[in-house]
Amino acid sequence: MKVSNHSPRFVCLTNIPSPYRVHLFQAFGIELRRRGWDFEVWFMAESETGRHWEFKKSHFPFKGRVFRGLHYGTYHFNPGIISSFIQSPPDLLLVGGGWANPTVLMLSPLFRSKPSIFWCESHALSARNPSGLIHAVRSKTFRTFGAYAVPGKLSEAWIRSIAPGKPVFSLPNTVNETVFLDRVNRVRADQFSLRSSLNLSLERRALLIPARLLPRKGVMPFLDAFALWESPERESVTILIAGDGELRASVEKWIRLHPSCDVRLLGHVDESTMVTLYAMADGFALPSYIDPNPLSVIEALWAGLPILISDRVGNMPEALQLGQNGWSYNVDVKSSVQSALTNWVVSLDARRGEIERNSRRIAHDHFNTASVVSNFVDSVIEYFKVSGLGKRRLTVEGERDWARDSM
Repeated sequence: MKVSNHSPRFVCLTNIPSPYRVHLFQAFGIELRRRGWDFEVWFMAESETGRHWEFKKSHFPFKGRVFRGLHYGTYHFNPGIISSFIQSPPDLLLVGGGWANPTVLMLSPLFRSKPSIFWCESHALSARNPSGLIHAVRSKTFRTFGAYAVPGKLSEAWIRSIAPGKPVFSLPNTVNETVFLDRVNRVRADQFSLRSSLNLSLERRALLIPARLLPRKGVMPFLDAFALWESPERESVTILIAGDGELRASVEKWIRLHPSCDVRLLGHVDESTMVTLYAMADGFALPSYIDPNPLSVIEALWAGLPILISDRVGNMPEALQLGQNGWSYNVDVKSSVQSALTNWVVSLDARRGEIERNSRRIAHDHFNTASVVSNFVDSVIEYFKVSGLGKRRLTVEGERDWARDSM
C-alpha cells in the first residue's frame, strides 16, 4: 500500500476578505489544525464595488492568498485559481462567494470527482431569478457539487429542492463575539456620554437600522409606515439609519418632508461606531425585501437588542422567537410594521432585561463561532470519510496518513 505523508488540505474558495469572514476563517484554521489538517483560503479579489474594507495579507490570522484575475463588479475570473486546483487539488474544497463567478463556473465540471461543498446563503425568498434560463444554469451548476453548506432552514429547503438526495451541512453565519458581546457591554456602561454625542436624551427610544440604502432593503416603506404610526409613542422614538447607497438623496428628502419624525441618517460607519450604536440603541430593525442571511441580525442578538425584522429576512427562523426577543412584519403592510413598533415600545419598559437575555441566548445557541465551526467540520469530514468520494478517504482527529482506495 502506498501512503502519502502530507497533511490533508481543506481549502475555501471565496470572493473577497471581509471582517466577519476573517474571524470565521481564523476559527476554521484553529479547529482544522487541531485535527492535523492544513487550512487555506483562496480569494478571487481584494475587494468589490460598494465594500469599504481594506486588508493586507499580514492581517490574515490564517493562510490566505489573493489571486490575480479579471474583475467586473462582483464577477471574477482567476486563471491562477483554476491552474492551482488542477495541479494540486485540495482534499476538501468549500466554495463560497457566489455560483456565477466565472472562476467557479470554469471549475464546476471538476467538482463531480472531488470532495466539494458549495456554500449557499440564498433561498427561495432571496432568489432574483427563481425560474427561467438563469435558474436552470444555476441548478445545473449546483448539482455538480458533492454536498452543500447552508446557514439556515430557508437555504436548506431551497437546496434540497434543487439537488435532492445530496448531503446538506449546517454552517450558520457568525460574527466576532468579542466585539458585539464583550465590547458592546463595556461601551454600554456610560449611556449619558454615548447619547450626548448624538444629542439624544436618555428618555428617547433609539431604533437602529444598519442597512445599505438600496430598494431591496425596504428602508423607505418602513419610514412611511413609521410616519403614519398613530401612536403617542412615536414622539419618543428616534430612528438611526447607519448606511449609504443609491437612495441616500431619497432618504434625505423624506427626512426634510417629515419634520415631526426624528429620523437621522448617519451614513456609512466603521465597526467602532457600530459598536457604539448597538450599545446606545433600544432596538434593531431590518425591513428588507431581499436579504439572504444578514450579519447585522446576528450582531444585534449578541448585543442583546430586541429585533424587528421583516418576514423576508433569511435568518428569521433561527434569530427570532416571536414575542420573546422581537417581532416580524410585512414591510408592504403599514399596519403590520406599526404593530411591531407598538409591541417593541410597550415591551421595553416591562421586559427589557428578559428580551436582552433571550436575544443573547439565541445568539449563543445558534451563532457561536467555535461551536458552529466544530460541528460543521465534524459532520463534513465524517461524511466524506464514510462516503469515500474522490480518490482518497478522509481521516479524522489528527490522522496524517492517507491510503488510496486501491492497493
